[in-house]
Amino acid sequence: MMKHRIANFMLTLLGLVTVQAQSETYNVDVEVASSVGQNLLTLAETRPTSYPIIAVNDATPNDARCGANNKPNDIAFDGNPVNNVNSLCPQLTGETSIIQFTGVPNATINITYSAPIQDKAGIRFSLAHTNLTTLTSFTYSTAFPSTEGILYRNIFSKVELYDKSLVIDGVLDFTYEVTAAYQ
Repeated sequence: MMKHRIANFMLTLLGLVTVQAQSETYNVDVEVASSVGQNLLTLAETRPTSYPIIAVNDATPNDARCGANNKPNDIAFDGNPVNNVNSLCPQLTGETSIIQFTGVPNATINITYSAPIQDKAGIRFSLAHTNLTTLTSFTYSTAFPSTEGILYRNIFSKVELYDKSLVIDGVLDFTYEVTAAYQ
């Protein structure tokens, strides 16, 4: 009987207690300052690639080359020291192009240099590594300095003799492409 009274007392007590819940919604303000479209990524060639006058004579073998790598061409295609036979520009310097990239300081960008191998009048043009090995495309990521949003990059290339019977006097025009995008 005592158990029954305690149980009734507990039920009565629970009936008197009212469960109450409350909910509130609060606002959060976030101010956004957009500069989208104000710091566009741009690129410009500040120095074009240049080669010395390419010399081809009767003794010049196919594969003789001249590099635009900002240093004298002193090693021939066959690994020997250059001379007027095994090089298209012995001891002369071809200059790389310089590309200026402008964008947001600290931003990371992807850069791609590309060009198909181009044959004109017995001369073959290609992009190259600093050691003058042939490239058709090269992609890498880099970041702008924290102090300013300007980067400069060199584009290395080379020209090679592939058929001296096709060589003519004059200026040959070749192209390459540089693309860049924010990461």
